[in-house]
Amino acid sequence: MYWWTTLERNRRLHNDPPIEYWNNLRGALRGRHIPSYYNRELMDNLQRLQQKNMSVEEYRQKIELYMMKAFIREEESTTIARFLSGLNLEIRDKVELLSYMDLNDLIQLCIKVEQQILRKWSSRKESSYSNSYPKKEYKKEREDSFFKR
Repeated sequence: MYWWTTLERNRRLHNDPPIEYWNNLRGALRGRHIPSYYNRELMDNLQRLQQKNMSVEEYRQKIELYMMKAFIREEESTTIARFLSGLNLEIRDKVELLSYMDLNDLIQLCIKVEQQILRKWSSRKESSYSNSYPKKEYKKEREDSFFKR
């Protein structure tokens, strides 16, 4: 309450109009409660953001969150370049060969490619389990154990 009364008094002293709209109040609150380095850290985090072990959807949400928090409004082509630069190489290499109209198309293609990669990975994993104990070795071990008795 003390902060609000002080803010109102200072605005009257400087002949500033009173705060009537939400955006003005939000700006005043940001100035009061958010440290000066906050935007710099947001920009650093956004610039260094990589997909790594996130899904494409989680990565997209994180980019959008950082951009909203930092109040970044840029051309879609710049956002597309930002999105592509942080994608895992395997997905990026496949998606760059495909055509897309906008960011939403690109994200949908990335999700499809990610699902294909996951399917291939899971099928390899299943086949490695079924082939992990070859039949010839199994027969040989059974014969060895039979003769040892």
